[in-house]
Amino acid sequence: MQKNLVAIILAGGSGSRLWPLSRELYPKQFLNFSEDKTLLQLTYARLKQFTENIITVANDKHLPGVSFQLLEIEKDAKHNIIGEPVAKNTAPAIALGSLFIQENFAEHGDPVIIVAPSDHLIKDDKSFTKAVLEGAEIAKQGYIVTFGIKPSAPETGYGYIKVLPDQKFGKTGVKTDCFREKPDYDIAAEYVRSGEYFWNSGIFIFSLSTILEEFEKKEPEIQHKIREINFKDKASYREIYGKLPSISIDYAIMEKSDRIILIPAEFDWSDLGSWEAIYEISPKDHHNNVVKGDVISINCENSLIYSSSRCISTVGLTDMIVVETDDAVLVCNRKDSQKVKEVFERLKKDDNELYKTHKTVIEDWGSIIDLEKNENISVNKIIIRENKELAFNRADKNLKHYYVTKGKALIKLKDSIKLLDCGQSLDLKDKIPYSIENSGTGDLEILEIIK
Repeated sequence: MQKNLVAIILAGGSGSRLWPLSRELYPKQFLNFSEDKTLLQLTYARLKQFTENIITVANDKHLPGVSFQLLEIEKDAKHNIIGEPVAKNTAPAIALGSLFIQENFAEHGDPVIIVAPSDHLIKDDKSFTKAVLEGAEIAKQGYIVTFGIKPSAPETGYGYIKVLPDQKFGKTGVKTDCFREKPDYDIAAEYVRSGEYFWNSGIFIFSLSTILEEFEKKEPEIQHKIREINFKDKASYREIYGKLPSISIDYAIMEKSDRIILIPAEFDWSDLGSWEAIYEISPKDHHNNVVKGDVISINCENSLIYSSSRCISTVGLTDMIVVETDDAVLVCNRKDSQKVKEVFERLKKDDNELYKTHKTVIEDWGSIIDLEKNENISVNKIIIRENKELAFNRADKNLKHYYVTKGKALIKLKDSIKLLDCGQSLDLKDKIPYSIENSGTGDLEILEIIK
């Protein structure tokens, strides 16, 4: 373990190109694509190999999911989770994380910070750790280190970094010349042919003093406002953070700084930003198909077919993507996978709930599943985890009927307590506040019928 190394996980994305599996309230970092852990959990476990000090920065609306996922893999650990009141891109998020580090981890010197997005897939943890430790030594000398991925194709979905091959630094580092934003295909092809460009991994290492100096020089507005934040004063925190510009760390710092060193990554890396990327990293059958879930595939090849709740039957598909959830289906050509974002944006523009959430919503206390909804009635399945409690604090004129299907429920009313065993029920109306506590072992499952 590195005593003076602190990690920041950036967990604020929406994963719009992975709709319908990814939603605004259930982004791609919460998804499991190739392992027994989600992308967020894999990122946390990877960083935990060399530091105990990990901070996760996420949007307020994602905090219950982040908390649940981290507790799922490490129940007894203290997780440092910082909520962004509003999404402001990566520069304010990193500045916010740096403020937290300055207040909590800088007592005994100048900590080195690694910033890692939560939605990347890296399978070679040993090579990753080796590269991080090399980068940390360079960062101690006042440089900002990034990891470059050698391009395998003229990918238009990634940013690029040009290096100066004759300016070596350390064991494998090289000085950078410039950052380039996502190019069109022809320019990307030129970059790849030149051999002087790397994909921008979005992973950075720097000392606390270095990043504070760079913010002070390059983005003083962000730096000065961040300094005013008091994490305990929620109202002021929200007001100050809301005034910050929305800008990426690449635009804010990296493209302007002359202190950038690139280490060519020897570890495998995938930015799972589209269904095509999911197809590329996934195991394939003898017809070169990626198949997951309840699928019947006949005469299909080079396709991704993903079922999450129902049987999908496909016949004669080539180079296609089919993704099913319990409330939506996506069908598109693999070459158009980047355009899935347009579907997400259309749904958002139309205020269609399908862009925002699944029928199952995960909270820190458990989850709620939308089973049926019409103008007269709503039926939900509520699952409350062991030792957790669901509180209701808003007035509701509707009649609510609760029926326990598994476990024991302790319903705390303002003037009484009701204990319900499996098979028992209770009707409530105008009872605010009240709460439902899991008083048994294992999950508590309840049907909620709202009339």
